[in-house]
Parts: sequence; C-alpha cells; structure tokens
Amino acid sequence: MAIFSRKLFVVLWLVVSNLALADEARRVIDHGAVQIFIESQRTEQNGPGKILVTSGGDYNGDSIADKLVMYTYEHGPNRGVKVFGMYAVAFISEAGSFHKTTDVLFVPESEMIPERILEHSSNGNKTVITAEKRLPSDAMCCPSAIVSLTFSVEESKVVILTGEFQRKSSRD
Repeated sequence: MAIFSRKLFVVLWLVVSNLALADEARRVIDHGAVQIFIESQRTEQNGPGKILVTSGGDYNGDSIADKLVMYTYEHGPNRGVKVFGMYAVAFISEAGSFHKTTDVLFVPESEMIPERILEHSSNGNKTVITAEKRLPSDAMCCPSAIVSLTFSVEESKVVILTGEFQRKSSRD
C-alpha cells in the first residue's frame, strides 16, 4: 500500500507540475503565435507574412515580458492593388492568461521601406528601426534617404514616438 501511495504521489506531483509549466508556457509569446496572428490578418491581395523585427520589453509595466513585432507581407497575386508597408503589433502578456494584441499600426512604405531595414535596437520599452526611405523624386530602385523611427506601446496601442530622416551621403 505504501508503494502504491508513493507512486500515486509522484504521478500527482508530475501532473500538477506539468499543469503549472503549461500555464507558464501559455504566457510565452513564441514565434508560432506571432506567425499565426500575422497570417490571420492576411487578405486576398497579399502573400505570406514576413517578420522583420521582434523586440522584447515590458510595455504595460506588469513585469511580464511583452513583444513588439514589425512585419510585412510578400507580394501577393493582386500586386497592383496592394498597399506596401510595414505593420507593427504588440503582444501584451497578462498574468494568469495568454496574451492580447494591440491594434495593428500600418507604416506606409512612403515612411520606411520594410525590405531595406538597416538596423534596429531596443532600449527599455522603445524600439528604434533605421531603414532606407524614398523621397518623392527618387526612382523605385534608389532611395536617397535614411529614416529612424522610434516605436513604443502607449495605452495599448503601438505608436511612433519620433521619426527623423536624412539624405544619404553621395558615398552611400
């Protein structure tokens, strides 16, 4: 009887431990959850989603890791109809539950060319993305400016805090 009780205790401990770990795993915002969200936002005009930048931070001040994701869509079947650009969404973790997403922020290609990101960095709850930018007189092949946009999450929305651009030097 003692051996049976010990085995029962071990089995119950494993079940409870796995349930606790499963709850912890539910709060983890993994690549798969991000990809599922991006595909759920896809329309008939665009192709598959492509993650450009992911950045961790605590955007709601609850000491649980959140994630800011920048993504774009590849060219789809109706290429002429599509509006090109980058999208930003934050996955906000909540204690004891999964996560919620913010509204999606659209950053048009006129502000930043998603396929030409040069660098990105995070500091606290801010993410800075530097990319090439086309000015009105630029040919499609040859953007002549560089832009840096600073993103964060405020009041459950992804926002652009600052943006500045400069012309590339003639050596670029």
